[in-house]
Amino acid sequence: MRVRNDAARWLRRAQWSARRSAANRRRGTCFGVGIVLGLGMLAVAPLMLRDGNNNNNNNRSNNSREHGLATQDDAPGSRSGSGDLRGAYVETPETKEPARRRPVTTIPSTTSPERTRRVAYVVTVTDDGPFIDGAAVLAHSIRKSHERSRYEAVLCALVSPRVGSASRNALLFLGFGEVLEKELPINVSQIEGQTLRSLWSTDPKKGGCCGAWELLKLYAWTLTGYDRVVHVDMDCMLLQPIDELFEIDAPLVYTSDYNMMNQKQRARKIEPAVQGGFLVVKPSLDTFRSLVAVSQAGHWGGNYGSGWERSGIGGWWGGSTIQGLLPYYFSRVSTAPAVEVDRCVYDNMVDKAVVDPGPRVGASACRKTDLNDVKFVHFTVCQKPWTCNPNRDPDDADRLCLRLHQVCVATSRLRCRP
Repeated sequence: MRVRNDAARWLRRAQWSARRSAANRRRGTCFGVGIVLGLGMLAVAPLMLRDGNNNNNNNRSNNSREHGLATQDDAPGSRSGSGDLRGAYVETPETKEPARRRPVTTIPSTTSPERTRRVAYVVTVTDDGPFIDGAAVLAHSIRKSHERSRYEAVLCALVSPRVGSASRNALLFLGFGEVLEKELPINVSQIEGQTLRSLWSTDPKKGGCCGAWELLKLYAWTLTGYDRVVHVDMDCMLLQPIDELFEIDAPLVYTSDYNMMNQKQRARKIEPAVQGGFLVVKPSLDTFRSLVAVSQAGHWGGNYGSGWERSGIGGWWGGSTIQGLLPYYFSRVSTAPAVEVDRCVYDNMVDKAVVDPGPRVGASACRKTDLNDVKFVHFTVCQKPWTCNPNRDPDDADRLCLRLHQVCVATSRLRCRP
């Protein structure tokens, strides 16, 4: 989507929003949960990421607090809670006013007067980059879907120390009430396995999408203040409530990425790759510590053969972290098994059919799934709607990619220019 990006314009809008919100609070007026997309945030926010290195990243808060977390540090330059999204406080060069902290605001539902159970939707950000368009679409879709849910929802973000204050403030502006800075859960220099120790000692971002930094996703298990935690990638969109998954008593509910594996791996019928873009987690400090221990041992590849501990599990792209660690752990280490659900319903990527053998759960061809049956979509094969360039794969005869893009544009007020 071709839009004009102007830093001064964004800052003026943020300052105006803060003044407007403060004035309305003095008058006792409440806007409720604002829709950032309607304010044109998609058009101006991406610049914040390109200008992130020009912002002052040294305004760090040493305060810590507890909100259902085992170990939680206040994110540098962040605040908690954002019930009135138009009232975000953003540190600017003109005011030098630090971001203010507010109580975490949940996303209510209209389906039931009694709602005490909460879920957290969590994203991980490892670097500054052009992710804000996706974050805005994701946040808006969660709000809309949870109007029909029995659960309250909270938006959270886990960020690495490399993520600048501009990106953090953008997330807060979009309604991510918790922006938590996290270090790697492992010590790379002390990994037992030589392959991973050598790989990540040179560059911890090597391997998969983001190398060792993808292990930040493990912190989802530490969010013990929530009944369930849904860790998702930011190129996703929630189309319908997924309450039924929150009722499954398992440490992990997941979908598999069969196309991540080659034909030989599928033929061996080893535990399939976990799709790291959609994880429904039952928080547990014991599970977190155990997963970290396996990661710290690092018995993957090299002298340990293919995958983890010569099992073959994880011998694929991203297999040294989430895509391989989780299927290995929950099939070979944990006594509490994870539960696989239909990838075509809960993490539809519109990828090619899985055949010979077919998937253990769900349909073979997600491209043939009825749009009304899709509850969660992952814009990988289809490309991102905010780029206004949907994939027109000839194998997608039903044009599911194009239809999903149309749904995204219609519900989130995206505007694509020719």
